[in-house]
Amino acid sequence: MNSYLLLNDEIKDSSFVVEEGDSFSLRLACFEEIHSCKIEVHVNKDASFDAAFADFSHGNATVQINVFLEGANASGTIRVA
Repeated sequence: MNSYLLLNDEIKDSSFVVEEGDSFSLRLACFEEIHSCKIEVHVNKDASFDAAFADFSHGNATVQINVFLEGANASGTIRVA
């Protein structure tokens, strides 16, 4: 399993690929205002993606997360707090 934690200004336009049979965990946390951004995740066959996003910034930024399930049994979950 690959895992990433991104805080505040580390949250920016990004793209990730979850290879066949792998799993990927992404954690995002904002404690100060950030710039709006787009994150793309491509999930291949038999792979899984899990994300959690906690925003305590009181800012107006938009974080767009696009998950592309590109193979059989690909799965994704996003939790927001």
